[in-house]
Amino acid sequence: MKAFRELRACHLESVARKEQMDSYGYAIVRDLLPLGDLKSLLGEITRILADAGWLEVSTDPTQRVANTSCACADGDPAYKPTRDRVFGLQNVHALPHHRSLQCLMKYLVGDHLLVHPSLGSTSLASQSR
Repeated sequence: MKAFRELRACHLESVARKEQMDSYGYAIVRDLLPLGDLKSLLGEITRILADAGWLEVSTDPTQRVANTSCACADGDPAYKPTRDRVFGLQNVHALPHHRSLQCLMKYLVGDHLLVHPSLGSTSLASQSR
């Protein structure tokens, strides 16, 4: 398997970002968002998953070891309430508004962004005029 081509946030100005996206169809950018922001969100999600029984109780929840006996896929009765709790987190919806992420997305798709809520998930999409 080929390794992913990665860009580091500190090198974005010196690297041809758009060419990376155009050539490979993706851009993995490391260190773009502050680790503290991501850790906070991950902690909130981890607590919800632990409360739902989706994590192995014999391990530290921060290790995020899945409880394989727990049903946690779309269609299972416990899935939707847990998913809704995760997507109800303010930080889930705040993440696409992060200045660093929006700056990168504007570079890749243009200046007019629409942070689009979609069935409980968030994504960045280009807004056409």
